[in-house]
Amino acid sequence: MSQRFRALVSLVILCALMTPALAARASSRAADTLSGTININLNTFFPQDQWQIVADAYMRLHPQVKVVVQSKPAASYEQYLRAGFAGGTPPYDIVNANQIQDLANTSKFINFYTYLNRPDPYIGGKPWRDAFNTPVLLSGASSPGLLPLLDFETVQTRWFYNKDLFAKVGIAAPPRTFPEWLADCATIKKAGYIPIAMSGSSANLTGGNGWIFQSVADQYQRSLVQQEHSRPGDYTYDPSIDPAWRYDAANPHNDDPGMLTVNPLREYAALKTSFSDTSAQATTDRWRADSLPLQAADQNIHDLLATYTPPGWFGIDPTSAYALFLQGKAAMFDSTTTELVTFDRDIKNLKVAQSKGPVKAFTLGSFYNPSAVGPYVQAPARAIEAAIDFFGVPNKGFAQNRLNVDFLMWLSSPQGFGRFISAAVQTSDGALFGPPIVKNAPLPVQLQARFAQLQLRGNYQKAGAGIPGSAFINGVPSTEPDYVNRVQQWLSNKITTAQYAADQERMLQTSFDALLKANGYANSDLLTPQKAPPKRS
Repeated sequence: MSQRFRALVSLVILCALMTPALAARASSRAADTLSGTININLNTFFPQDQWQIVADAYMRLHPQVKVVVQSKPAASYEQYLRAGFAGGTPPYDIVNANQIQDLANTSKFINFYTYLNRPDPYIGGKPWRDAFNTPVLLSGASSPGLLPLLDFETVQTRWFYNKDLFAKVGIAAPPRTFPEWLADCATIKKAGYIPIAMSGSSANLTGGNGWIFQSVADQYQRSLVQQEHSRPGDYTYDPSIDPAWRYDAANPHNDDPGMLTVNPLREYAALKTSFSDTSAQATTDRWRADSLPLQAADQNIHDLLATYTPPGWFGIDPTSAYALFLQGKAAMFDSTTTELVTFDRDIKNLKVAQSKGPVKAFTLGSFYNPSAVGPYVQAPARAIEAAIDFFGVPNKGFAQNRLNVDFLMWLSSPQGFGRFISAAVQTSDGALFGPPIVKNAPLPVQLQARFAQLQLRGNYQKAGAGIPGSAFINGVPSTEPDYVNRVQQWLSNKITTAQYAADQERMLQTSFDALLKANGYANSDLLTPQKAPPKRS
């Protein structure tokens, strides 16, 4: 081979190697010419101070771009979002669009799926999808090929415990089953501590504490998804996934949205049919709140909460319950993986701790929902476990869309999300929901260790089964006072589990028409569940 030919070959190889780098450099140079304004209006669960630090970092990178961060009240956030479209072009650019999913699923919002294969200048020109744990990211898709909400984090409900207190009373490891949990609680209570720090307030019984009710019911109702599964000809049927689906209780992801579709009309029809059960049928029909399987689920909850919560817990608010845990007076506390980030800050915060002096630090541990045991249990425990953030971008045309997506590309890069994480740790109210979906995001050493103990074991909170196990009937506010009064009587041992279950069933039957209406359905729709119901105002 001649020297000239060798030189030519070397030049070709060198050019081939340099092309990606040059392309990335060109993309970066193009990004430097970005200009305009990005209005970030997230709800107040996303701390403004933390997001301002992130915005400032992006503006230093792109001096001609102005990023305006203004949080909006969570209580009126949906109204704020809808009002933006009512006036024409909304004033916001990046929002939490999960509260207006009906609009997010339309062309009013950009479809991130169409952007995922585009070069991302912040990860060397690779496709944007390479910045994420893609399967987890796509689990938030509204339907195949439609991704109007973008998630950067995961969240999981867990139980947190004081490792030092556990060791002091002789408990070597956290519980894995309900019997183990009850035995540990008895040991802790005998030693003079409160086993579980939990609020029994009206708001919490219909909110946060609903987690344990739903998690336990899920273990007894997993099979109901078979009746909800879309059938050929249903308006919800997806021929790309539904024909291959088979029920598998051993697989915690068997009923995930990407595995099958669920027809809500079949769910409501099955529930209504259960109202006509004979006495014999009612004892085993898992659609019924008074069935023996659901009573067994309820008894687990009663045995735990009626005995091992703080004295007077119906009058304790969530902040006070958390303080009992931080002060070392209570051994366990239920929360989300955000606790892994905020714990060290909270234990030093005297206002949160409600203490006159410094609180003694302790080693934080966490464990998954313990699984129930017994003949009626169908599957192990799951938790609320999902991708979270729900960022949506209104479709405003090429230039603004390009600017908004560039910000999100930067935020989903190791450097961008790394700044987000450091701001979460540094600010007084910073938040990180849980392990990032963003790849190679730099985590502080302590968070690395805490996140390492987490495993994805399935999400019970899905469209579909669970109405009988829900805390109250969502969308029917009139059922809340009745429910709260019933739970307080039950957990104060004024009524039995059988009486509680019978009252739950009565509530379901008497409120069924209101439940349908609240979700946009009518009894007539249940006669033809294969047909899409008409739109109702």
